[in-house]
Amino acid sequence: MIAEEPVAPRPQVDRLRVLFVGRLVYYKGIEVLLDAIEGHDRFEVTIVGDGSLRESIRERVAASAELSKQVTLIHGASERR
Repeated sequence: MIAEEPVAPRPQVDRLRVLFVGRLVYYKGIEVLLDAIEGHDRFEVTIVGDGSLRESIRERVAASAELSKQVTLIHGASERR
């Protein structure tokens, strides 16, 4: 018989962190992510990237008191080939 070790309890988490890294284009679902977290102050989101939606995401975050507390927007690295 194998002795079972007690499982340590999970630490209590106040905020959940979400990291998105990628091109900011419509089919990546960034708007869906923002819709999902808006009004839920448990989430802290960092978005890293550039793309056609960057300016509209920046404007949306700036216009929302809730999102501006939750979302950090960082420019992505340029693509090198």
